[in-house]
Amino acid sequence: MNKIIIFIVILLLGVSSLIIFYRENISAKLSENLNDNLEKNWGDDHPKFTKDNLKVDLLDLSISWNKLNILAPVFPQGHVINSIKNIDSSNCILEVSLALNINLDAVCEEIRIGYDLFEWELYQNLNISKSHFILFGYDRNIFEDLYGKQGNHIVTINTNNLYINNTNHGHYRIEYYFQDEDTIRININKNDFTIKRQKEGLKIRTPYSNFFILNQNFFQL
Repeated sequence: MNKIIIFIVILLLGVSSLIIFYRENISAKLSENLNDNLEKNWGDDHPKFTKDNLKVDLLDLSISWNKLNILAPVFPQGHVINSIKNIDSSNCILEVSLALNINLDAVCEEIRIGYDLFEWELYQNLNISKSHFILFGYDRNIFEDLYGKQGNHIVTINTNNLYINNTNHGHYRIEYYFQDEDTIRININKNDFTIKRQKEGLKIRTPYSNFFILNQNFFQL
């Protein structure tokens, strides 16, 4: 038994030494692969990325960048995703925490979001979108694929300057995770929100009122 423990200790020390010794080479290769993937054109229904000085640090388990701009994908006219024009971030670092659970923590000096305003109609204490819809089946990746990649891991985003349509709203802390494949829990500056997928569409619960975005497929059946 002692020999096995000693072997495991030596193996761990050896692997750790190799990682530390080749840290820069491995980090450079990971950075190259990540940049190559972000530069690929996956089609109009996938986001486009432009970036500056995006680097991976293996030992720190982090990704940093000076600028990362995301151009939203193009979906059918009126789709809720089309309301998002761009998400631009500056001077950020994303760290992976391996404590009790795997968490992702991003800190940015500035985040800018451009989007179209929604039109809502009040119906039985529920604000229903008149201008945008969701389309389950066409864009199943919004929940299934994202949940499959992220699981129940918590993502936290801190920014000193959150610009929405060029208006600076100051410091924001956003935390979200998937409760299950149909439910996203969000905390924004200590206010709780829930996005729930139903066959009829998306229900958004806020501390102030509730909103609903219709699933066009359901109402065309």
